[in-house]
Formats: sequence, C-alpha cells, structure tokens
Amino acid sequence: VEMFKHWGIKGSNKGKSIIMASLKIDYIAQLKHPAKIVIGQRISRIGKTSFDIESVVFNSNDEPVCHALVVAVCFDFENQLPVDVYDSIKVDYGK
Repeated sequence: VEMFKHWGIKGSNKGKSIIMASLKIDYIAQLKHPAKIVIGQRISRIGKTSFDIESVVFNSNDEPVCHALVVAVCFDFENQLPVDVYDSIKVDYGK
C-alpha cells in the first residue's frame, strides 16, 4: 500500500489505477498460529503496461514459507484500457 501511495495511486477507479491481472502463490512450508513472520517484496519486472510484484513470507527462522507473484497492470477505467506503466514507477526502478 505504501509503494502505491508513493507512486500517486489512490486505489480508486479514477485517475491512476492498477488492476491485478494474475496472482500465483506457491506454498513451501506450514506455519502454526500464532506465528511471527517477515514479508519481503520487490518489483521484479517492468513491462510496457504491467509490472510484477514478487513477495516471499519468511518464518521466524528466516526460512521461506510461501512465494507469490502478482502481475499488476496500469489501467484507465474511464476508457477500459491498459496504459503504459506510470512514470512514477519507472523512475523508481531506473526505466
């Protein structure tokens, strides 16, 4: 959520918007509730209209518990079309 705010994306269907086109989760190990976890995220790919957000959940021993990959698409809801990845995202990743 913080990175979307940083990029000027408010999470509404107006102005700069992003939709989730795909979500893949691979479960590696079990956790018992309650558990302390650490979540790491990074942008692993930037394309013309989409980018990938890779996430890994680690347990308290720094072992991976699951891995997720989200394909996010920059989207214009008024015209119902994908748009080029926003400059605010490209600037953060040297594109």
